[in-house]
Amino acid sequence: MAGCAGTLPADLAEPAFEMPAQFSLAGDVPLQAQWWQAFQDPALSALITDALTRNFSLQSAYARVEQARASVASQRAALFPSLSAGLEQSATRQDQDNAFRSSAGGTTITANNDNSSWSQTRTFQFTAAYEIDLWGRLRNSRNAAGFDAQASASAWQAAAMTLAADISANWYQLQELRARIALLLSQIETNEDVLELTTFAFNNGLAVAADVLRQRQTVAATHSQMEQTRASAAVMRHALAVLVGQAPENFAAPQGRLVDLPALPETGVPARLLMRRPDVRQQYFALAAADRRV
Repeated sequence: MAGCAGTLPADLAEPAFEMPAQFSLAGDVPLQAQWWQAFQDPALSALITDALTRNFSLQSAYARVEQARASVASQRAALFPSLSAGLEQSATRQDQDNAFRSSAGGTTITANNDNSSWSQTRTFQFTAAYEIDLWGRLRNSRNAAGFDAQASASAWQAAAMTLAADISANWYQLQELRARIALLLSQIETNEDVLELTTFAFNNGLAVAADVLRQRQTVAATHSQMEQTRASAAVMRHALAVLVGQAPENFAAPQGRLVDLPALPETGVPARLLMRRPDVRQQYFALAAADRRV
């Protein structure tokens, strides 16, 4: 009996280990649920909003939430009496004169046609059942289903938060690559101008051939960096398209910019912030559901 005793969920709400009293670095700006709004970047906000409605993994996670909620309703129905009703219908035929057949609990219709007869029987059945929840199995099953639904909802929130974080990281990496491309274009133009001047000086005996070859090598190296940066930008754009839920060939990443970092948010006590994480809440609700099933 003692081995079957469960642990109340309230006893699991706080971590079992010692947490520091405060973070080493924190701010005083209120923490927003849609944290990406703090960047004040309309292009990023539009991408994340679009992704939250189009991403297939997120839609799959939300479908699991709906499934868990339906399971809660099913487990809750077990606490009430179950009623069932049915109508059965059968027909027989006999090859004899003036055949007559009756059935208990139903109605019989008999017809004669030469040497054959047929009969049709309809039976209505009604059943009621109720299970007394003497040991609390039904109540605990209902509570476990409720915790499962909360765990699924937390998993969906964790997926949404991860999606927003991935989009934000890829978005600003793309803006960095675009800024690097613009810088390399300016550098290529400068290097080519220097090459032209060095070549002119060599033709007039004011420079040696090594200077011209060295400057040509610099121009070629800058062009190589440009191609690598453009390839990285294309990969980042494809990654954004997948996160948003669009085909890469049809996705046109909007023009953005590198923004100034906002002020640090108010993080609060580490233990409370830890329990706000949806992935931690998911594991907590999964543990509580398993405890109810014990």
